[in-house]
Amino acid sequence: MQYVAHVHEGQYPCGEALEELLREGLASLPKRMRQVLTLYFGLDGQAPKTLNEIKVMIPRLPYNQFSKPVAPTGATISRERVRQIARNACWRLKRHIEHSGALPPQNGLPRGE
Repeated sequence: MQYVAHVHEGQYPCGEALEELLREGLASLPKRMRQVLTLYFGLDGQAPKTLNEIKVMIPRLPYNQFSKPVAPTGATISRERVRQIARNACWRLKRHIEHSGALPPQNGLPRGE
């Protein structure tokens, strides 16, 4: 996983610490959210995908956790739904990092639990 961090040393996690936080955060996400973020940001080392490219890829997961078909063959989710999944996954990832205590309180206010 590659990243760019432009912060002061000691203020925010960086290097291996940031990478580990991101790995833990991604692992805590549901499979679909993790897959959308990985595709959208290219976290698997491949080029980032567009919402249109992702929407075609997601329903091709043949089975859910209960071993039942997720969607009829050829069915796709909308571009907007992919965007919503990505936004919610980013929010969850941010919350995971905040609750780890790795980020200082924002705006000088303590973080809520």
